[in-house]
Amino acid sequence: MLGLGQCAYQLAQTDEALVPFANQLQQLARDFEDEAILALLQRKEKESR
Repeated sequence: MLGLGQCAYQLAQTDEALVPFANQLQQLARDFEDEAILALLQRKEKESR
């Protein structure tokens, strides 16, 4: 999960609009909330279509 948190940090650095998403992803990764991470990623994927 640490790698995911680092990726989320890098994502936030590349696009300011993604900061809230990246912050939420980092928090879930710190808490090892794997099912919540999957749900968040699925919602983001649907939003981006």
